[in-house]
Amino acid sequence: MAESRLAGLAGRMKALIEAEEKRRDAEAAEQERAAAARRALDAKLEKRKAAGRAARAAMLADVESFCATIGHLRALREGDGAVRLEYRGRTVVLEPDGDDDRIAIRLDDEVVPRNHHMARDGEDWEVVFDHGTSTVRFGLEDGLTQILREHLWVPLPKGHIEVEDVVTAAPAPAPEPPPAPTPVAEAASVVEAAPAPEPPAAEPAAAPAAPSSAKGRRSSKKEPPGSAVKELKGPLG
Repeated sequence: MAESRLAGLAGRMKALIEAEEKRRDAEAAEQERAAAARRALDAKLEKRKAAGRAARAAMLADVESFCATIGHLRALREGDGAVRLEYRGRTVVLEPDGDDDRIAIRLDDEVVPRNHHMARDGEDWEVVFDHGTSTVRFGLEDGLTQILREHLWVPLPKGHIEVEDVVTAAPAPAPEPPPAPTPVAEAASVVEAAPAPEPPAAEPAAAPAAPSSAKGRRSSKKEPPGSAVKELKGPLG
């Protein structure tokens, strides 16, 4: 059988088609590998986000417990999982932000909220304050202290609070024993002599007795012999 005059064209077309099919198969395989990688990455990212959300929920619960332990703050749980901190009319709200571990910090004295937030830095938490042109980062303890002192106006000292900063009430001192009685000899030497008593006031002289009437009375005084009084005591007439 004679070779078809179109055999050459058919061969060329076949080669072209097979090359294109091979390219497409390779491209489809690469796309499948990329899709598998994306799925694996998404699963890993979702797992990390789920861990972040769990860590965020645990942190908000820790803040609630922290305030309850202090005892002078109110920590109110809101419907979206946020925690509202209150102290003497001042308010700070810690609320979930996004689908990871981020916690937004809402200050009641800011007209335009800034990007204050809490988030994990590796295994540790940090508190970030946005000052517009710059940010200031604190560790968890110092950051919470900053929130309480600077924004809730809780009376706390500046800087990091150490154990020695906590002032505990000293126990009441034991009552002192009563002083021992002073010996008599010693008392005599230290006690001042009592002042001499003042002489009694002189009694006023008695007034002379008034002469009593001799009528109908006999004198009890014995008169001497020859007294004129005796001579008058004879029988009258």
